[in-house]
Formats: sequence, structure tokens, C-alpha cells
Amino acid sequence: MLKNLWRPLRKRYIYVFCLMACLFLIALFTGGPFTYSLFYIYVFTILISGVWCITSYRGITCRLEIEKDRLTVGEETIIRLTVKNTYPVFYPYVTISESFLGLMLDSTLHPLENRVVDKKFVPVRYGVYRLGPIKVDVKDGFRIFTYSQNIKEYVKIKVYPGLIPLKNLPLKAHQQFGRITVNDQMYEDYTSIADIRKYVSGDSLKKIHWRTSAKKAELYVKKFDQLADNAMSIFFDRYEHHYLDEKIDEMAMECCASLIRYCFDMGIPVQVITSRNVIEAKGFYQFTDVMDQIILLEPKEDVKISDVIKSHEGVSYTGNSISIITPNLDTDLINRLMFLKAKGFGVMLFLICRTEKIPKNLNDITFLNSSGINVKTLYVKT
Repeated sequence: MLKNLWRPLRKRYIYVFCLMACLFLIALFTGGPFTYSLFYIYVFTILISGVWCITSYRGITCRLEIEKDRLTVGEETIIRLTVKNTYPVFYPYVTISESFLGLMLDSTLHPLENRVVDKKFVPVRYGVYRLGPIKVDVKDGFRIFTYSQNIKEYVKIKVYPGLIPLKNLPLKAHQQFGRITVNDQMYEDYTSIADIRKYVSGDSLKKIHWRTSAKKAELYVKKFDQLADNAMSIFFDRYEHHYLDEKIDEMAMECCASLIRYCFDMGIPVQVITSRNVIEAKGFYQFTDVMDQIILLEPKEDVKISDVIKSHEGVSYTGNSISIITPNLDTDLINRLMFLKAKGFGVMLFLICRTEKIPKNLNDITFLNSSGINVKTLYVKT
């Protein structure tokens, strides 16, 4: 406790105690009542100032509260600091701060006073924000001493990346009775009628809509939705040297989160694969749990995405669609993509680009598209 009282202003304290020593020597050698009275008054003032500050150790309490513990980048929330003075003591100079939020209170605290401070918080990046501890600095009325303490009060805010619109992704059919629209009669869902049309020679008699045919006095057949099932394996590039720009990392994370959300909306289970992690989820009810894990995938890995794909070549993937999210397209990755395509997988590449200018590897993108590998370029927000 005394260390907290001594640490902040050591030089000032040296002057204080040097002056005390001088007054003591003067009183000792002169022996007059005035000098002794002056010395005692000075010592009493120092003691009062020290005790004044030390009482704040238990007299001042702080509590952090948040409106939401999960946010999206750019979403605003309020962080509330509640300060209580539990002692009947007046503290004229109180400063309260937090390392991330900065200064939160610089004021006085009256005896038994409660003070509430609200501060807006708008995250600009995804991740887990840990707030705390709270630093409290209290000065006595004579501004001689400063008592500092760290109150162990913590809150944690999880910030998810924003979502970008993804529509009509070319997902390869895996089995019947799913939610993916395909153009193949073998995937017709006989429980879901899409339309009714006139009978054409060659149509199956089982598809005749008898009620409509009787009403129209000619044959009509039912046209069914063609729906199939699938599963998605997402290879997420977290190679450190590919993410020297934070905006590239932010866009890659937005792409990953959006692709997961798209798959869940389509009822497709998902695997997210990096060199160190494999995250699996089967449906939208797991979206929050998946995002809690995704935001921890920092770009600090030392394995290229082409090598990650190669290391999983012998593994039976969850489904028939594979997506790769990366800001870098090189020869090794192109070879891996062509290998996956040759094995019969539906392959998509999400390429993160810095600007909307023509990409330097436009020829490679054209080659992949012509080979049946769908390449989508996503540009960093400026």
C-alpha cells in the first residue's frame, strides 16, 4: 500500500522529507517554541495528507458494465463506469482511467457519493477487446501525496467482422433433399412444387396435376423444385506475410464470416481450415459459437495456404464444395486449385485485392475461370 503512495512522485516526496528534516534540525538547535510548533504542524499536515490518500484504497470502488458483449465492427455501445465513495471522506482530486478507453473521470468525490460515467465505444476492427484494470489516482487536499491503485475490474467485448452480400454462389450438388437450386432433374424434390405447366409429349404421367387438368379440360403437369444438398470446406489463408495491411485482413475476415453465414442460410454445414485450426459447424444455431472462434484466427501463421491444402489432400472433405480465401495468388496455389478441380470438387477462390484497378494476376484469374474455377475478387474498403 505504501509503495502505491510513494511511486508516482518520488522527487516531490524527497523535497517534502528534506524540508521536514530541515525544520527538525532548526527546532533542535534553536529550541524555541515557535520552531517546534512549526515542525509539529508540518508533520501533522504530512500525516493527514498521507492518511487522506490511503483511505481511498478501500473507500473508492469501481465497476465496469457494458450494454452488449458482442458487437459488429462499426456498431456503437455504451461502457458504463460506476464509481462509489463508501467512506464519509471528501476526495478533492480523483482521476480514473483505463488503458484502452483513456481518461474516464477527473473530478472530486464527495462523502458517500456515487458517480456514473458513460463512454461510447465503437470498434473499428474485429477481435476480442479486454477492458481493465481501472487505474485510480487520488491526491490529498494539499496536493502533497498521490495514491495510485489498479482496481481489478474487467469486461470482455467480442467484435465480429461486418458482412458483405454474397448471392448465387455456384455450389456443387452433393446429394438430394437439400436447399441448393440446381438444374438437374435427378434432384427434383417431389414435396416442393415450383410451377404448373401444360403437358408435353414425353412427360411422366406421375407428374400430371389432375385437379388443374380437370378444371382446364387439358393435361397439366407439376414442375418441381430441383434441390440438392452440399457441404462447404473453407481454406482460410492466415499466412503472416500476406497480411501486412490491416485492411486486407479485415476484408478477408469479412469474406469468411459472410461465406459462413451464406452457407448456414442455405442449410449447408461448414468447415473452416487453417494450418493450426479446423472449425466445424452444422447450422445457423452455431453461428455465434463459430464467430467466437473465427475472430481468434489472427494472421500469424507461418504456412502458406497452398501447403495447407496439400496437407489435407488425403483427408475426406466434409462435402463437395471447397472455397479458398486469400489475398495472394501464386503458381503453387493455382496448381493446388487445378488438382482439386480434377478430383471433382466444386472450387471457388475469393481473392482479396487492395484496389479496384486491374489485378496484376489478371491472366491467372482468366485462366482459372476458364478452367471451371469460379474466382471472385473482393476489394478493400477505402
